[in-house]
Amino acid sequence: MNYLQALKSINPNFQEIIQQEVKSCNGETIGFHCYSIENHRTFAGGTHSSQETALRISVSESFERSLLNTIKNDQKLRRDFLIEQHPSSSGFAAGFEMHSTSFRALCEGVERWIWSKWIDEQYILEEVDEKMLEANYSLLAKDFRANFDQVKWYKKDLSLKISHKLFHLRCLIFLGINEEGIYPGSRVSSVNDNITEHPIIEAYRNFKNVQLFRKQAYDLHDIIQKRVLFFGQNKKIALNQIELCHKRNWPAPQIKLFKELQFFNQSIFLSRCLIDDYLEWSVGSYDRFVY
Repeated sequence: MNYLQALKSINPNFQEIIQQEVKSCNGETIGFHCYSIENHRTFAGGTHSSQETALRISVSESFERSLLNTIKNDQKLRRDFLIEQHPSSSGFAAGFEMHSTSFRALCEGVERWIWSKWIDEQYILEEVDEKMLEANYSLLAKDFRANFDQVKWYKKDLSLKISHKLFHLRCLIFLGINEEGIYPGSRVSSVNDNITEHPIIEAYRNFKNVQLFRKQAYDLHDIIQKRVLFFGQNKKIALNQIELCHKRNWPAPQIKLFKELQFFNQSIFLSRCLIDDYLEWSVGSYDRFVY
């Protein structure tokens, strides 16, 4: 199917996807940015070493954001997907294959739960020496990581059973640190996957957004943007929240919601997974170090 036409059918404001090469300091192409544009602004995007993967991420995220609006405008779907209790995009994933989309939704739900348990409830994450992970860095990850004077990595492994299937998952959280600023990124996937690139990309994107804001201030549309800007000049407040973490016996995650929908004759899949007992990233003030 023509995915761009399908996007346009559910999101009339969608305009185009812009693709850009990422160049290293010596001019070598090391990755790709793909941006989805609606109403002349970026509303979704993907960055990856692979151009195909970056494009797939951008298209998938565009469907996720667009279909979320569809769900929010339908009273039954709002109830089914617990939009009233969880009005953010937490736990949503869209994609082109049912099983991979469901797995990414599971990982998204677990990721949000871990951040809240870590910062809000002060459960300890294991700190990982960067030397243990450097061999897994792509050229893109190495280039983006070089923008930080200091980095910290944290890890959490856990297991979760769904319908008699046991998932062994790993969360990696990357913190890039410069002068007064701290810039986070994170990813959850199978314990066997190399997931170092994505957290570094997220941190780099936060770093660049702070730089852009300092050059020319723009309207901040959500609490995450406010947090990124705040912690871009208040790293000590974030590090103090991490230092307070002291609880070792993590609770087992429990599924609160796992729901799927299919669109366009089973060409597009949307899933949402929510874990029970955590605080959404969208609540609280700008000095809560949760993403």
